[in-house]
Amino acid sequence: NAQGEELKGYGRELPHVAHIDTSGLDSRLRDAVITVMCDVTNPLCGEHGATYTFGAQKGATPEMQKELETGMCRCPFRRRWTTRKRCTTKGRSACSA
Repeated sequence: NAQGEELKGYGRELPHVAHIDTSGLDSRLRDAVITVMCDVTNPLCGEHGATYTFGAQKGATPEMQKELETGMCRCPFRRRWTTRKRCTTKGRSACSA
């Protein structure tokens, strides 16, 4: 968080993520391109994003969803994700982190 305290890793803490410490990251991963394949077309954030689409089925109340959405949309890791290509099959996409 902004005070330099390590967070526990709960979704409710996403709005408090100020920095991601990668100092212990395996050096082989520093320049790695990681490809993620996903079978949903929802964006990460927004009205049709992950929180509002899947939150309720995971037990999140509307209040929790609002808090999760705020955290997902401002979290530092989000800015590093870029879409590399979209497969031609509907509902299939790939992105790299």
